[in-house]
Order: sequence, then structure tokens, then C-alpha cells
Amino acid sequence: MGAMSLFVESPVTFEGDSLVNQVKWSEADPVGAMAASTLDDKDRESFQVFFLNTDGSLLKNVSVTHDREATVMGWQPKSRILAIGWGDGMLSCWSVDGRVRPSSTFSNSSHHNAAITTMQWSPNGKRLVTGDRNGLVVVWAVDARGTLTATRNYRKKGGVPALIFCA
Repeated sequence: MGAMSLFVESPVTFEGDSLVNQVKWSEADPVGAMAASTLDDKDRESFQVFFLNTDGSLLKNVSVTHDREATVMGWQPKSRILAIGWGDGMLSCWSVDGRVRPSSTFSNSSHHNAAITTMQWSPNGKRLVTGDRNGLVVVWAVDARGTLTATRNYRKKGGVPALIFCA
């Protein structure tokens, strides 16, 4: 049988004016993530990542908030762990099981200090590679809980627009 696509319209309601900048669905489980920026009634901007059920509805009281926007997101291929790269260079991993809890959070001047522009998980989910606007590429080892450990850094000239994981 050939591949099939399905489109389902599912409106999501936010408080205040919101702009969604990306949506990522897990390939391992029926859960999604949606990054958005929201303006409240006093024009204060906040940045969140919300989590979605299979029907596209928001998981109640489950979100991640940060002071810069999520620039890139990626689901670990074998579990419900979401890596989020932020505009300030922070990389965070979140485990999702109906509620969100941090697996690990990293913000370190020896790693990314510019917006993370791209990420790629290894097919087995044990490595994550991230690249930033200043040309830093970091290879991370990832354990079963989603804890990240930087194993290698590479520098290149200019920003890193894309990564491909080669085994």
C-alpha cells in the first residue's frame, strides 16, 4: 500500500495575540510540539512551546516558557523527548508524558552563545548535533532520560544552516 496523507483542521486558541513559528510531530508517539510567541494586553512578548495531542488539541497546563524564541525543535526518534534550541543559544531537552518535565537544560558559554539554527538526531536517538548562527557545531551524547553531554565541538566560518547525521 502506498503512502497516505491526512489533513485535519484543528483550531488552537491562545490568550492574547499569538504567532506560531513552528510545529513538530513525534515519529515515535502521538504527540506534537508547537512554538509560539504571544503578546499580552500590555504588549509584553513571551515565548512558549506548547504540546499537542494526536487531534491537534493542546495538552492542558503543559508548556515550556523561555525569554527568547524557540528557533529549532526536534523529537528524539525513539521516545517522547523533545530538544529545543533557543534564540539565546540555550539547548534544553524535555520529556513529555502528559506533563512536561525537564530532562536537562544547558546554557554554557563554552557551548552555544548564539541562536541555535539547526539540529539533527542520530537515527538511534543516542546523539544530537546542533549548529548555531556563529558557526559552532556541538555533538551531544544523550542517555535514555534525555540528559545531554557535549562530546565534541567544531567551528566553521559563518552560520550553520543545516546538518545531516551520517553514521
